[in-house]
Amino acid sequence: MTWNEADCDDFIKTPKLTTVCHVPAKYYDNYNTSNFSDVNVTFVGDLVDMGLGEHIYGHSISLDGDIGVNFYVELTDKLLASKTAEMVFTIPNGSESETETLPVKDVTADDSNKLVVGGKTYYKFKCSISAKDMASTITAQLVDGEKPGK
Repeated sequence: MTWNEADCDDFIKTPKLTTVCHVPAKYYDNYNTSNFSDVNVTFVGDLVDMGLGEHIYGHSISLDGDIGVNFYVELTDKLLASKTAEMVFTIPNGSESETETLPVKDVTADDSNKLVVGGKTYYKFKCSISAKDMASTITAQLVDGEKPGK
């Protein structure tokens, strides 16, 4: 990217112009932590399609009485209307693993699970884990009846 080409200063912070750059999700952290202090650009990692048309927007950790890994997902109208769609987490538990299931209808019914960014709504699916398993890999998969997502 060229920030100042042919005397064009569209990206300079004064005046306050904003630009959103979509970058591949696998490079998002590199872009977001790079030094772009002299420009007014926000980087957004491309959403990851999970297989049923839904997209994972991001994740976070919550420490509000228990430890939770939160997955923020954009759902299709079909998934929102489904009575069978659910998020299935596979969680390590020592040398074993266990599953935790959250019905989509339960998550979407609670307004505190909604996050609106840029006019799009994402839903928070929280997976509770133990402190000893915080560094382990958690698998999140949306399933709608017989149709599994990635």
